Formats: sequence, C-alpha cells, structure tokens
Amino acid sequence: MSYTKHMRFHLVSLCIILLLFQACTSATQKNALILGVEADIKNLDPRFATDAYSQRALELIYSGLVRMDKKGNIVPDLATGWSMLDDKTYVFKIREGVTFHDGKGLSPSDIVYTLNSFKDEKTASPFKAAFSKIQKVEVSNPSEIKITLDKPDASFLTDLVIARIIPQHVDVETKPLNEFPVGCGPYQFIESSIGLVKLKKFEGYFGGKASMQELHIKTVADDTTRITLLQKKQVDIIYNILPPEAVKDFEKDSNFDVRKTPSFSVKYLIFNLKDPILKKQKVRQALAYALNREQIIKHVLEGMAVKADGVLSPNNPFYSDDVKKYNYDIFAAKKLLDEAGYPKLSGKEHRLSLEYKTSTNPEAMRVATILANQLRAIDINVKLSTYEWGTFYADIKSGNFQLASLIWVGVTDPNLYHVIFHSSMIPPQGSNRGYFSNAVMDQLTTLGQVTLDPLRRKSIYAQVQKIASEELPYIPLWHPLYFSVSHKGLKNVDVWPNGSYWPLLQVTK
Repeated sequence: MSYTKHMRFHLVSLCIILLLFQACTSATQKNALILGVEADIKNLDPRFATDAYSQRALELIYSGLVRMDKKGNIVPDLATGWSMLDDKTYVFKIREGVTFHDGKGLSPSDIVYTLNSFKDEKTASPFKAAFSKIQKVEVSNPSEIKITLDKPDASFLTDLVIARIIPQHVDVETKPLNEFPVGCGPYQFIESSIGLVKLKKFEGYFGGKASMQELHIKTVADDTTRITLLQKKQVDIIYNILPPEAVKDFEKDSNFDVRKTPSFSVKYLIFNLKDPILKKQKVRQALAYALNREQIIKHVLEGMAVKADGVLSPNNPFYSDDVKKYNYDIFAAKKLLDEAGYPKLSGKEHRLSLEYKTSTNPEAMRVATILANQLRAIDINVKLSTYEWGTFYADIKSGNFQLASLIWVGVTDPNLYHVIFHSSMIPPQGSNRGYFSNAVMDQLTTLGQVTLDPLRRKSIYAQVQKIASEELPYIPLWHPLYFSVSHKGLKNVDVWPNGSYWPLLQVTK
C-alpha cells in the first residue's frame, strides 16, 4: 500500500472511530426526553397492566373518566364533572370533541365498552374484582353515562382511575393493545423494543399538549449503569430508583437538579400470624420497640425517608396521629418478650429464633441485614434468607414465611385497610397475607367502604388506624421520599407523592 493510500485508510478509520465514540457518548436528542426506569414496561393494555411502570406509562397514553392529581384528589379527565342521583348511582358528563390517537372520535359507548370489558369474566382482567361492583353502565344521553353500583362504595372513584378508556372500534384480537396501544392521552405510542418504549406528543390531546415532542422510556436495570448514563447525559431524568448515597452525590453536583417530596408509599415489616410465636401480640410489639428506624433512615437511607407510625402517610387526608407509637426502646422490648413467655434463660444464647425473608434487591438486603441485627440485640436469633423476587413474592403470597419486608406504593385511599387486614381478604381471596383476623377491624373496614360522608369516613379510619397500631399485624417502618434527579438544563421538573409520570408533560429542555 502506498503512503497516500495508507494515510487515507487511517484517516477513514479514525473518522469511523470518532463517529462511533460520539454516538456512544453524545447527549440525548433535543426534542426527546429520556426517562430511565429499572424494569421493563410489561403491558400496555390497561385491563391487564399490574406493574407500577406499566401503570405510569398508561396514564400518559390513555385517559380515564377521572384521574388523580398531585395531592391524591380525584379530578375530571374525560368526564368534565359528575353527580350522584343516590348513594349508588353516578352520572358523568362526557367531554366532547375527544379523539383517539388513530383519529377516530371518542363516544360514551367507548366508556361503556371499557368498563364492561374490565368486569367481563371472559376478559379475565386482574382488576375484575374492583369493577364487579358495577351493576350497570349505560349511555343516558349523547354526552352522559350513568353507572349504577350494587351498593354504596366510598372508594369507587379511586378505583375508576385504573379504568383508562380503550376504543371499541379496535379489533384487539388482530391488533392487541399491549402491542399497538390506542388511547386518547397526551402521548401516543410510536414503537417498543426490548428495554425501550417510544412515545410522541399527541397533537390532538384535549388537555393541553406535552412540552416535549417525544418521550422515551428506557430500561436500565443496574444502579451503576443508571448513574453512568445520567452523568453522560444519555438519560435525562430518573425518578426514585437510585441508591440514597447516589442521590446525595448528585445533590452536591452543580450540573444536576435533585427534587424530593414525601411519598404516599410505606415500607413495612409483615408478620405471619399463623406462626405460634408471632401470633402473640406482645412479641410483635417487642419487635417494634427493638427496631431503631431513625438510625436506618439517617445512616442507611441518607435521610431519604420519614418514620412511619401507620400505613397512611402524614400527608394523606385520612391520616390519624392518635395511634400507639413504637419509639426505639430496647428495655421495653425485652420486658415484653419476658411477659410473652420468652425470657433470656441462663445457658441459652437466644430467647427465640425467627426467619426473615427478603428479595435480592441490594437495598432490601442491606435494610434486612440491619433490621435482623437490631433484633439480635434483644436476644432473638434471626436467620436471613434472600431470594430472587419471583420466589420471594410467591412465598409471601402462599404464607411460606415468618417475617418479611415489603412496600405498598402510592397509598391514597384508606380502603387499603380492608384489602390487607379484613379476614375475608386472607389469600387466595385477597392481600391479607399476614392472616390477621379481628372482628372490630372487619366491622370498621366494611363500614368504611360504604360510608360516603368524608368526615364520618375519616372518623372510622381513625379507629382502624388505632387498632392496627395496637394489634400490629404490620410494623410500619418508613415512608420513602420520592425524588427526581435530572440535568440542570431541564426546566419545570416536579415530583408527585404517588410516583406519577404526569409532571413529565411540563418538562422542557
């Protein structure tokens, strides 16, 4: 090869390398907002999407009769308003001039079709139970629908948020909504591939256009990789999925903006009350006194949480402060164990032994290790067992555990107390996975479901919270702070207590 050809070859090679390097390190495109998430969006059909990431994407693609605002209030969406004919009958005034992403107009019959589809046994929606309360849904005039329930239901409007409206004219057999979602929300679907969902602004959206032309939701499962991509500007914004120490580091970096807000979520320790040891109330209370939650929040979570005294967070309108509180008190813990029949006997190393199960999530494992060590300080032998999430969760649902820690995400309606503590909701019927049974709790949570007056309902759930704090089927640990980490160049960034992606609509570069 001649010298000239040799140099030309190397120049071309150098250009290719530089272009590849630029492609790997360049910032995100100007007209697209890149959101980093830790797990794939699993389903884009509102009738079947149960994971949090799918639900949050759905609220951008679809619209419902109602939606939830920043404070957890139910506000109009496709409905411009509603009224009640009696305590079981709702009339919704439907917004006119709404179009689906495929250009077809929305009509009240689409709403009737959607709600019937959610409750239809043939659909087999995991949300069927929430909508089986609907006795009848009908078009009452060209711009109204009427929904009749089989009994009064105070949480009906909250449940209705899930029912995002799907088009009746789409043949879901040939074009399943999971693969080809068609909604009437602010963003419409472009395409999806492994680890990436692309959306674009829907110009015909009735509620005001999104600020960015496109939104890309990118799955990055590894913490370290998410941090690196954020630093290299290959991801624009991340919500709630960075280690606390990383958030603290980003707060010190002038190139990034960190925003925080107390969440509606709660991290908790659950007991299996079928267990002969843990069915004793004094044992459960002893464990609560033995846990130094403030220390964990300060030193492990870097202050990214607030101590919990119940399932509901202090910013929930149904929260009651009149509950039994368990501040760190190792002497009270040991005294209760003595009274429960588990004294520290001479020659015995432990009072009792328990198994604590957790997932393999690094933060969950670290927290579990510290909680287990704190229980060992009151002479309890704790075996820590870690499992891949699927195995771990299957064990919780089947009752194959003694102690475990989990999180309830975005708790806004107090009807959750019925779901998790009413005796009729013991698996497989519901999510009372600790097998708690209390007649007064059953009566109150049933009454709370049918009490429509907000003040009366608040009084009922104040009693519920008091019983839960004394009986202690859960130890509420903390309410995590929700946060965003974004590049300084992004404007109008906000964080909602329920983890919603709705504030992304206002973000600009």
